[in-house]
Amino acid sequence: MRSLVVMLVVLAVFGGVAALAQTLANRERVNSMWVGAEIRADGSARITEVIDYDFGHSGDSHGIYRDVPGSPFEGDDVSVSLDGHKVPWEDTYGDYYRDVTGEEQLADRLKVGDPDRLVSGVHRYRIQYTLPEVVKGGRLAWDAVGTGWKVDRSRVEIHVVDAHGFSGLRCRHGSWDKGRPCTALQSEPGHLVVRLDELKGSEGLTLYATAAKTRLTGAAALPAAPSGKAVGTPLPHPMRNGGLFLAVALACAALTICALRIVGRDRLAEDGGRGTPGRGRTARPHRHPVRHTTRGADSGAGRAPAHRERRQTAQGGLAAHRRG
Repeated sequence: MRSLVVMLVVLAVFGGVAALAQTLANRERVNSMWVGAEIRADGSARITEVIDYDFGHSGDSHGIYRDVPGSPFEGDDVSVSLDGHKVPWEDTYGDYYRDVTGEEQLADRLKVGDPDRLVSGVHRYRIQYTLPEVVKGGRLAWDAVGTGWKVDRSRVEIHVVDAHGFSGLRCRHGSWDKGRPCTALQSEPGHLVVRLDELKGSEGLTLYATAAKTRLTGAAALPAAPSGKAVGTPLPHPMRNGGLFLAVALACAALTICALRIVGRDRLAEDGGRGTPGRGRTARPHRHPVRHTTRGADSGAGRAPAHRERRQTAQGGLAAHRRG
């Protein structure tokens, strides 16, 4: 009984550890981020963002927010959807950020989500807005991904298209003061492309380039933004995984105990039930002591054959059950 209790305790501990490991892995993240910018004649850009956000199983979020310095987020200029359906949004004040020159400025915050609804799992957000002065004085300096993100982002893809070609391409990613170089390619005249496998929390990406003075004969078009379902599979609930692990472990323990009992029963049958009367055991004969009485030579000589015969019969195991 004690060993069974110990086994159950050990299994419960393993189930708890499995649930804890799943809980630690169950953090919010961005599975995929696609950003496109169409540069207009006045230097502004029409921005399209497709964000596949994994909320995990926290169950305490209404949505996401975007802090974008310099964007007013006004009226019909903003378009927001969640999994292909319209979703409420509001414009408010965000945090202070440093721009590409190192100066601090207050960002406009776009809060996306229904205040009466909580979200969990993986969802696709599509956000469109206009950002002024992306190209100023013939130079592109654009924070394509800001440093305000608190979560990690995977599969980051940036596209910039302009009616003018670009030169002097430069790309930096990381924190605003500790940026690292990244690769920016011009896949065709007037089309810049940057791809990164991952950006950690509080890391951003900035693009620099010089626009040509002459317009291209055939302006590049922005590739189609991702559509359909969000990328990524929701993680199983931590308690579900822990409970499943514990149930499987208990089932294995029960089968082990049943198998041990069956094996023990077979051994008792093979051994003939040692220590248990009446289960095929052959009774050992009881030897009665024989007393010798000396009554003289004649008397002893006449009784000796009878005593020997009685001893031999008793050794055979029959005399004890006969009545004389």
